Amino acid sequence: MVAADHSIDMLILMPHLNIAQTAGPQQVEKLIAYLSDFARNNPFGKPAVIVFHSFLDDAWENDLRARLKIELAQRGVAVYNSLSGAARALAKFAEYHHFLREIAAS
Repeated sequence: MVAADHSIDMLILMPHLNIAQTAGPQQVEKLIAYLSDFARNNPFGKPAVIVFHSFLDDAWENDLRARLKIELAQRGVAVYNSLSGAARALAKFAEYHHFLREIAAS
């Protein structure tokens, strides 16, 4: 598992929304529960953010994406619109903690 790799410091999870249409609402609820639990309590203690990916641009996917972003944010999970946005946020997070370590060391 990538999360267990010691050279990986942070995680970006990118679930595909395309499968949600055939999986059904109960599976979407399970996905929300799993993602929120893993992002907040992953056993590796690594920061994790979510970017939902889709190959389609259907109205139902846009509605689902908006709902997931709200529900996960209410559970304390960071959700970004793009991979680049998530990567920037994690980079800033790392820079901030590096800065805090430098201050503590001086």
